[in-house]
Amino acid sequence: MTGEAFMAALVDSIAPGGRVGHGLALPAASLVGCDRNLAKALADNRALQVLVDSIARQAGGTSAFTRSSAQERHALLEAVQSESPQAFTGLVALTLAHYYAQPQVLSALHWPARPPQPGGHELPAFDDSLLKPVLERGAIWRRC
Repeated sequence: MTGEAFMAALVDSIAPGGRVGHGLALPAASLVGCDRNLAKALADNRALQVLVDSIARQAGGTSAFTRSSAQERHALLEAVQSESPQAFTGLVALTLAHYYAQPQVLSALHWPARPPQPGGHELPAFDDSLLKPVLERGAIWRRC
């Protein structure tokens, strides 16, 4: 029951992209492959498939969901969330985990599109003076 346009509309309803403040513009979830990732996940997750089928059914079909406005989709997804909170949380978590792992999204957020290790993140030099009050206080634990 899930077509490509429906999957794109569904993930874009969860992560629509656009301006998010501070001059940042994020891509829509479908533009970074979240729709394809969700389609693959449906094959292995029966509960998720049931939820997505329910969303399509409640919308009046996949085409009706795709044609509906962002506000209409939002209202429908809120209703589905209240009916099936655990499954809906799984859908959102799957979509956002994939979304925020994409280089295009990381780049839009001005984050490095690489793993934190082994390169690590740049940290300021450690300021030893921060420990001075602790060292001056001395031990505060009981010695055995």
